Amino acid sequence: MGMFLAKVWYFCYTGAQAFVLPYFNVFFDSTLHFRKGQIGTLSALRPWLSAPCAIVLCGLADRVNAHTALLVFAFIASLVLRCLLVIIPGHYIAVTALVLASDCIGSPIGAIVDAKVVAACTSDGDYGKQRMWASVGWGGLSVVAGSLVANH
Repeated sequence: MGMFLAKVWYFCYTGAQAFVLPYFNVFFDSTLHFRKGQIGTLSALRPWLSAPCAIVLCGLADRVNAHTALLVFAFIASLVLRCLLVIIPGHYIAVTALVLASDCIGSPIGAIVDAKVVAACTSDGDYGKQRMWASVGWGGLSVVAGSLVANH
């Protein structure tokens, strides 16, 4: 993976998350009208399920040497599942299943990309110079996302 591509990935992927992740609970509350307890339960389950899924899926990718294939599949499948959130009825069980499936399937993305970037680095400090673009993406685009949400 070229270093320019790594910078673009980190900026775009993390920047895109700034448009979505902070507003999940707002969407569940204001659009789907979930109760506070339901939102809390869903929010609490997400990291508890996605962390072990990341370990298992990354281990599977290591075992069958299919890192790129898993990366592409996980990215596309988790994106499709998240997009389905806007078209399915707001039934709590269906939304919970979609969110948890999306989080679990997408969980190895960060680890696989990081491993590919580290492998492509040729000198000390290269990884940090690439990974810094995730912070730039989140920080820069979260202002844009917040402005859009506040004005619409």
